[in-house]
Amino acid sequence: MRPAELEIKTSGSKLQLFFSATASGEDCHACPGRIGLILYKQKGESFVFEGDNGEGVEMGSWGIAPTPDNVSVMAINEKGEFAWRVDESYGNHGKIESTSVIFASISGSVDKIGKIQIGSSNSGACGPEVAEKCTELNGLLALDPEGAESEYQSLILHIFGSMKEQPFYQRVRYSFDVKKQDYSTIDYLPEEFLAVP
Repeated sequence: MRPAELEIKTSGSKLQLFFSATASGEDCHACPGRIGLILYKQKGESFVFEGDNGEGVEMGSWGIAPTPDNVSVMAINEKGEFAWRVDESYGNHGKIESTSVIFASISGSVDKIGKIQIGSSNSGACGPEVAEKCTELNGLLALDPEGAESEYQSLILHIFGSMKEQPFYQRVRYSFDVKKQDYSTIDYLPEEFLAVP
């Protein structure tokens, strides 16, 4: 794997180093690349290894892993804890679905703790020449201002844009399930946001 990105965060007076690295895969539409994630935390005058995801996880398409522009570090609570957010999109038959995959270090291992759809567009399969009306939805993720229920604060997904050529807005709350170690929602989701498992 090749180093791709380093992001530095502060928790209290301590620094945290979030590294990402990528590797290429086979050159085909459905073939992913790989992304590796490594966390170091400051302890005294040095940094200690906190966790990684081993040989990385498969993500992306055409053999290319998500680029540094698609990898960021987000707050998961207001206590100074952070997680990686890796955005990816997949297109097929004129439709594009976008998701954010969230990874966090848990007991020495960096694991996926959520996959949340953040976009849906059928711009390549709609319009006056076909029967399908155009939909263009985007999502904005934010911490739930009502506070944390666990170590991982609930997230609010603001979905906005146009649904079948009509203005659309929906607020969806994702809570962290401690037993499943995963973010999920019981709120209403538009049909277009049920396309990505």
